[in-house]
Amino acid sequence: MSSKANGTADGPNTLVVFDGNSATIQRFKIQEDDWKSVSNGFTSDMKSWTFTAATIGKALLVFMSNKMAFRFQRSKSGKSCWLRLPDTKFNHGERPPVAALKDNIYVVGSGGVGAHTKNVEKYSLTKNEWVAMEMITVPRRNHSLAVTDDAIYAIGGMNHRGVLATIEGYHISSKKWECVGSLDHPRHSAAAVTSGNDIFLLGGFIKGVRSNDFLHITMPSAACVRLPAMKITRTLFTAWIVDGKIYAVGGDNRQYDSVEVFDASKDKWELMDILATLRVDAAVCMLIP
Repeated sequence: MSSKANGTADGPNTLVVFDGNSATIQRFKIQEDDWKSVSNGFTSDMKSWTFTAATIGKALLVFMSNKMAFRFQRSKSGKSCWLRLPDTKFNHGERPPVAALKDNIYVVGSGGVGAHTKNVEKYSLTKNEWVAMEMITVPRRNHSLAVTDDAIYAIGGMNHRGVLATIEGYHISSKKWECVGSLDHPRHSAAAVTSGNDIFLLGGFIKGVRSNDFLHITMPSAACVRLPAMKITRTLFTAWIVDGKIYAVGGDNRQYDSVEVFDASKDKWELMDILATLRVDAAVCMLIP
Protein backbone atom coordinates (compact mmCIF):
# COMPACT_ATOMS: atom_id res chain seq x y z
CA MET A 1 0.00 0.00 0.00
CA SER A 2 1.24 3.49 -0.79
CA SER A 3 2.73 5.77 1.84
CA LYS A 4 -0.03 8.25 1.11
CA ALA A 5 -2.59 5.84 2.55
CA ASN A 6 -0.42 4.80 5.46
CA GLY A 7 -0.29 6.40 8.90
CA THR A 8 2.81 8.46 8.14
CA ALA A 9 3.48 11.99 9.37
CA ASP A 10 1.03 13.25 6.76
CA GLY A 11 -1.40 10.35 6.88
CA PRO A 12 -4.31 9.44 9.14
CA ASN A 13 -3.61 8.14 12.63
CA THR A 14 -7.03 8.18 14.31
CA LEU A 15 -10.42 6.52 13.87
CA VAL A 16 -13.27 8.92 14.64
CA VAL A 17 -16.51 7.10 15.45
CA PHE A 18 -19.98 8.62 15.85
CA ASP A 19 -21.51 6.57 18.66
CA GLY A 20 -25.28 6.32 18.27
CA ASN A 21 -25.78 4.92 21.79
CA SER A 22 -24.34 7.93 23.62
CA ALA A 23 -24.77 10.49 20.78
CA THR A 24 -21.10 11.37 21.23
CA ILE A 25 -17.98 11.27 19.10
CA GLN A 26 -15.30 8.80 20.14
CA ARG A 27 -11.78 8.88 18.80
CA PHE A 28 -9.28 6.03 18.80
CA LYS A 29 -5.60 6.84 18.28
CA ILE A 30 -4.13 3.76 16.63
CA GLN A 31 -0.57 3.97 17.92
CA GLU A 32 -1.65 4.90 21.45
CA ASP A 33 -4.38 2.21 21.59
CA ASP A 34 -6.55 4.69 23.46
CA TRP A 35 -10.21 5.76 23.23
CA LYS A 36 -11.26 9.31 24.14
CA SER A 37 -14.61 11.11 23.98
CA VAL A 38 -14.78 14.43 22.12
CA SER A 39 -16.48 17.15 24.17
CA ASN A 40 -19.15 17.97 21.58
CA GLY A 41 -21.55 15.21 20.63
CA PHE A 42 -24.33 14.97 18.07
CA THR A 43 -26.40 17.98 17.10
CA SER A 44 -30.17 17.67 17.44
CA ASP A 45 -30.34 17.13 13.66
CA MET A 46 -27.76 14.34 13.83
CA LYS A 47 -29.89 12.65 16.50
CA SER A 48 -32.95 12.84 14.24
CA TRP A 49 -31.56 12.09 10.76
CA THR A 50 -29.17 9.56 9.26
CA PHE A 51 -25.87 10.94 8.01
CA THR A 52 -22.43 10.20 6.64
CA ALA A 53 -19.13 11.79 7.56
CA ALA A 54 -16.00 12.75 5.62
CA THR A 55 -12.74 14.61 6.09
CA ILE A 56 -10.66 17.07 4.09
CA GLY A 57 -7.29 17.30 5.78
CA LYS A 58 -8.03 18.12 9.42
CA ALA A 59 -11.61 19.24 8.69
CA LEU A 60 -14.39 16.90 9.87
CA LEU A 61 -17.71 17.23 8.02
CA VAL A 62 -21.15 15.62 8.29
CA PHE A 63 -23.76 15.31 5.54
CA MET A 64 -27.39 14.70 6.48
CA SER A 65 -30.25 12.93 4.75
CA ASN A 66 -32.24 16.21 4.93
CA LYS A 67 -29.64 18.09 2.78
CA MET A 68 -28.04 19.80 5.78
CA ALA A 69 -24.26 19.78 6.28
CA PHE A 70 -22.02 20.63 9.24
CA ARG A 71 -18.33 21.13 9.98
CA PHE A 72 -16.75 20.40 13.34
CA GLN A 73 -15.06 23.61 14.47
CA ARG A 74 -12.58 23.95 17.33
CA SER A 75 -11.69 27.43 18.60
CA LYS A 76 -8.30 28.60 19.87
CA SER A 77 -9.67 28.44 23.41
CA GLY A 78 -10.23 24.70 23.00
CA LYS A 79 -14.03 24.88 22.81
CA SER A 80 -15.72 23.16 19.90
CA CYS A 81 -19.02 23.39 18.06
CA TRP A 82 -20.76 22.32 14.86
CA LEU A 83 -20.76 25.01 12.16
CA ARG A 84 -23.70 24.88 9.74
CA LEU A 85 -22.63 24.74 6.09
CA PRO A 86 -24.73 25.48 2.98
CA ASP A 87 -27.31 22.78 2.22
CA THR A 88 -26.62 20.38 -0.64
CA LYS A 89 -28.33 21.25 -3.91
CA PHE A 90 -29.90 17.79 -4.26
CA ASN A 91 -31.36 15.22 -1.91
CA HIS A 92 -28.95 12.28 -1.83
CA GLY A 93 -30.96 9.94 0.36
CA GLU A 94 -30.56 8.50 3.84
CA ARG A 95 -26.77 8.07 3.81
CA PRO A 96 -25.35 10.39 1.15
CA PRO A 97 -22.46 8.67 -0.70
CA VAL A 98 -19.48 11.00 -0.18
CA ALA A 99 -15.80 11.00 -1.12
CA ALA A 100 -12.99 13.52 -0.68
CA LEU A 101 -10.66 14.45 -3.54
CA LYS A 102 -8.12 17.24 -3.11
CA ASP A 103 -9.95 20.25 -1.57
CA ASN A 104 -13.45 19.01 -2.41
CA ILE A 105 -16.12 16.64 -1.14
CA TYR A 106 -18.08 14.90 -3.89
CA VAL A 107 -21.58 13.51 -3.32
CA VAL A 108 -22.54 11.00 -6.00
CA GLY A 109 -25.98 9.45 -6.53
CA SER A 110 -27.96 8.49 -3.40
CA GLY A 111 -28.07 6.11 -0.46
CA GLY A 112 -30.63 4.31 1.66
CA VAL A 113 -34.11 3.23 0.65
CA GLY A 114 -35.87 5.17 -2.07
CA ALA A 115 -34.84 7.09 -5.16
CA HIS A 116 -31.74 6.24 -7.12
CA THR A 117 -30.31 9.33 -8.78
CA LYS A 118 -27.66 10.49 -11.25
CA ASN A 119 -27.03 13.77 -9.42
CA VAL A 120 -23.45 14.71 -8.53
CA GLU A 121 -22.22 17.81 -6.70
CA LYS A 122 -19.08 18.94 -4.95
CA TYR A 123 -18.41 21.06 -1.90
CA SER A 124 -15.36 23.33 -1.85
CA LEU A 125 -13.88 23.81 1.60
CA THR A 126 -12.10 27.02 0.61
CA LYS A 127 -15.11 28.58 -1.15
CA ASN A 128 -17.75 27.11 1.21
CA GLU A 129 -20.13 26.42 -1.65
CA TRP A 130 -21.77 23.58 -3.57
CA VAL A 131 -21.47 23.23 -7.34
CA ALA A 132 -23.49 20.81 -9.49
CA MET A 133 -21.24 18.47 -11.50
CA GLU A 134 -21.54 16.16 -14.49
CA MET A 135 -24.06 13.42 -13.71
CA ILE A 136 -23.15 9.75 -13.59
CA THR A 137 -24.32 7.77 -16.62
CA VAL A 138 -26.37 5.24 -14.63
CA PRO A 139 -28.62 6.19 -11.68
CA ARG A 140 -27.35 4.52 -8.49
CA ARG A 141 -27.97 4.18 -4.79
CA ASN A 142 -26.12 2.24 -2.10
CA HIS A 143 -23.03 2.06 -4.29
CA SER A 144 -19.43 2.36 -3.11
CA LEU A 145 -17.19 5.35 -3.83
CA ALA A 146 -13.44 5.04 -4.21
CA VAL A 147 -10.94 7.84 -4.89
CA THR A 148 -7.49 7.63 -6.46
CA ASP A 149 -5.12 10.55 -7.08
CA ASP A 150 -7.18 12.04 -9.91
CA ALA A 151 -10.37 10.00 -10.24
CA ILE A 152 -13.57 8.97 -8.46
CA TYR A 153 -15.13 5.55 -8.99
CA ALA A 154 -18.78 4.60 -8.38
CA ILE A 155 -18.87 0.83 -7.84
CA GLY A 156 -21.93 -1.39 -7.99
CA GLY A 157 -25.11 -0.23 -6.25
CA MET A 158 -28.67 -0.64 -7.41
CA ASN A 159 -31.45 1.07 -9.38
CA HIS A 160 -34.85 0.29 -10.93
CA ARG A 161 -33.26 -2.46 -13.04
CA GLY A 162 -31.74 -4.31 -10.08
CA VAL A 163 -28.30 -4.68 -8.52
CA LEU A 164 -25.35 -3.38 -10.54
CA ALA A 165 -21.89 -4.78 -11.27
CA THR A 166 -20.57 -1.87 -13.32
CA ILE A 167 -17.81 0.54 -12.27
CA GLU A 168 -18.00 4.15 -13.46
CA GLY A 169 -15.01 6.46 -13.32
CA TYR A 170 -14.80 10.25 -13.30
CA HIS A 171 -11.42 11.75 -14.14
CA ILE A 172 -10.94 15.34 -13.05
CA SER A 173 -9.04 16.19 -16.24
CA SER A 174 -11.69 14.83 -18.65
CA LYS A 175 -14.69 15.99 -16.56
CA LYS A 176 -16.88 13.08 -17.63
CA TRP A 177 -18.15 9.77 -16.29
CA GLU A 178 -17.59 6.55 -18.22
CA CYS A 179 -17.86 2.82 -17.58
CA VAL A 180 -14.40 1.42 -16.83
CA GLY A 181 -15.13 -2.16 -15.80
CA SER A 182 -17.32 -4.61 -13.89
CA LEU A 183 -17.27 -6.57 -10.64
CA ASP A 184 -17.27 -10.36 -10.45
CA HIS A 185 -20.82 -10.18 -9.02
CA PRO A 186 -23.43 -7.41 -8.83
CA ARG A 187 -23.45 -6.01 -5.29
CA HIS A 188 -24.55 -3.03 -3.22
CA SER A 189 -23.92 -1.56 0.24
CA ALA A 190 -20.22 -2.50 0.20
CA ALA A 191 -17.31 -0.37 1.47
CA ALA A 192 -14.24 0.71 -0.50
CA VAL A 193 -10.78 2.07 0.31
CA THR A 194 -7.88 2.96 -1.96
CA SER A 195 -4.10 2.93 -1.88
CA GLY A 196 -2.54 4.47 -4.97
CA ASN A 197 -4.33 2.87 -7.93
CA ASP A 198 -5.48 -0.11 -5.86
CA ILE A 199 -9.11 -0.30 -4.75
CA PHE A 200 -10.11 -2.68 -1.97
CA LEU A 201 -13.82 -3.56 -1.92
CA LEU A 202 -15.32 -5.14 1.18
CA GLY A 203 -18.61 -6.86 2.00
CA GLY A 204 -21.95 -5.78 0.55
CA PHE A 205 -25.14 -7.60 -0.46
CA ILE A 206 -24.79 -10.25 -3.19
CA LYS A 207 -28.06 -11.82 -4.37
CA GLY A 208 -29.70 -10.47 -1.21
CA VAL A 209 -27.19 -12.11 1.14
CA ARG A 210 -24.65 -10.24 3.29
CA SER A 211 -21.08 -10.93 2.25
CA ASN A 212 -17.67 -10.93 3.93
CA ASP A 213 -15.87 -10.63 0.58
CA PHE A 214 -12.55 -8.81 0.28
CA LEU A 215 -11.58 -7.86 -3.28
CA HIS A 216 -8.54 -6.14 -4.76
CA ILE A 217 -9.34 -4.10 -7.89
CA THR A 218 -6.40 -2.67 -9.84
CA MET A 219 -7.10 0.49 -11.81
CA PRO A 220 -7.27 1.42 -14.61
CA SER A 221 -7.60 -2.18 -15.84
CA ALA A 222 -10.31 -3.02 -13.23
CA ALA A 223 -8.71 -6.46 -12.81
CA CYS A 224 -10.22 -8.12 -9.72
CA VAL A 225 -8.52 -10.56 -7.30
CA ARG A 226 -10.15 -12.17 -4.25
CA LEU A 227 -8.33 -11.77 -0.90
CA PRO A 228 -8.92 -13.43 2.54
CA ALA A 229 -12.53 -12.85 3.63
CA MET A 230 -13.45 -10.74 6.65
CA LYS A 231 -14.47 -12.51 9.84
CA ILE A 232 -17.92 -10.88 9.81
CA THR A 233 -20.39 -10.27 6.97
CA ARG A 234 -20.88 -6.51 6.65
CA THR A 235 -23.13 -4.12 4.77
CA LEU A 236 -23.66 -0.36 5.03
CA PHE A 237 -20.37 0.17 6.83
CA THR A 238 -17.14 2.10 6.33
CA ALA A 239 -13.52 1.09 5.80
CA TRP A 240 -10.24 2.98 6.18
CA ILE A 241 -6.51 2.50 5.78
CA VAL A 242 -4.31 3.48 8.71
CA ASP A 243 -0.62 2.64 9.06
CA GLY A 244 -0.86 0.23 6.14
CA LYS A 245 -3.72 -1.75 7.68
CA ILE A 246 -7.37 -1.84 6.56
CA TYR A 247 -10.06 -1.24 9.18
CA ALA A 248 -13.66 -2.40 8.58
CA VAL A 249 -15.91 -0.39 10.90
CA GLY A 250 -19.52 -1.12 11.92
CA GLY A 251 -22.36 -2.28 9.69
CA ASP A 252 -26.08 -3.04 9.86
CA ASN A 253 -25.98 -6.80 10.53
CA ARG A 254 -26.22 -6.62 14.33
CA GLN A 255 -22.42 -6.43 14.37
CA TYR A 256 -22.44 -2.63 14.21
CA ASP A 257 -20.40 -2.55 17.41
CA SER A 258 -17.36 -4.30 15.92
CA VAL A 259 -14.16 -3.31 14.13
CA GLU A 260 -11.83 -5.72 12.39
CA VAL A 261 -8.37 -5.13 10.95
CA PHE A 262 -6.53 -6.64 7.98
CA ASP A 263 -2.76 -6.84 8.32
CA ALA A 264 -1.16 -7.67 4.96
CA SER A 265 1.96 -9.02 6.67
CA LYS A 266 -0.20 -11.65 8.42
CA ASP A 267 -2.62 -12.00 5.46
CA LYS A 268 -5.62 -12.23 7.78
CA TRP A 269 -8.34 -10.28 9.58
CA GLU A 270 -8.43 -9.83 13.36
CA LEU A 271 -11.15 -8.32 15.55
CA MET A 272 -10.13 -5.21 17.46
CA ASP A 273 -11.02 -4.49 21.08
CA ILE A 274 -13.36 -1.49 21.21
CA LEU A 275 -15.69 0.21 23.67
CA ALA A 276 -18.30 -2.30 24.83
CA THR A 277 -21.16 0.20 24.47
CA LEU A 278 -20.24 1.49 21.02
CA ARG A 279 -22.79 1.68 18.19
CA VAL A 280 -21.26 2.98 14.98
CA ASP A 281 -23.57 5.42 13.18
CA ALA A 282 -20.71 6.78 11.05
CA ALA A 283 -16.92 6.75 11.08
CA VAL A 284 -13.98 8.52 9.46
CA CYS A 285 -10.21 8.33 9.62
CA MET A 286 -8.08 11.45 10.01
CA LEU A 287 -4.82 12.92 11.25
CA ILE A 288 -5.06 14.25 14.81
CA PRO A 289 -1.84 15.61 16.41
